[in-house]
Amino acid sequence: MDTEQDKIYARLAGLEQEVANLRQGYVIVDSRYRKALTALTRLTAESTLAAKRAADSANKASVAAEKSLKAAGLAANSAAIEAAQEAALAAAAAADSAAQSAAASSVAAAAAAAAAAESSEQSSAVVAANAAEAARAAAVAAAEAVKMATQAAEIVQAARKK
Repeated sequence: MDTEQDKIYARLAGLEQEVANLRQGYVIVDSRYRKALTALTRLTAESTLAAKRAADSANKASVAAEKSLKAAGLAANSAAIEAAQEAALAAAAAADSAAQSAAASSVAAAAAAAAAAESSEQSSAVVAANAAEAARAAAVAAAEAVKMATQAAEIVQAARKK
């Protein structure tokens, strides 16, 4: 009977060790998961900030294109065609800047969405949606800047024909 009890005690000791090992493994996995989740949350937030900044840049480039369009129109009306040409070139450069910003915003929004997809937190999904909205706004601003740059170029062409 002692040998039976010894076997049971030995088996219990083995199971205790196994449970301790599993517990330690869980602690390690949990720690790594928390670190990964923190990194994903930070990546999502930083990507969203980048998307918002790029959208802001696209909006500012759109405003620059609008001002250049006005300058081109004023210069063309006063027979300063070279100034109008420079304003049209400035509008084109602003439109290009807006397009680049919109592209950067889209990339940042995609990174935020990818990070949110890896994260199980609802807040990451909301932040990624905000990044996507910023990218959409940047694309709209870029389209407006391109439209104004085209109008500025048309004004210069019309002024040259006069």
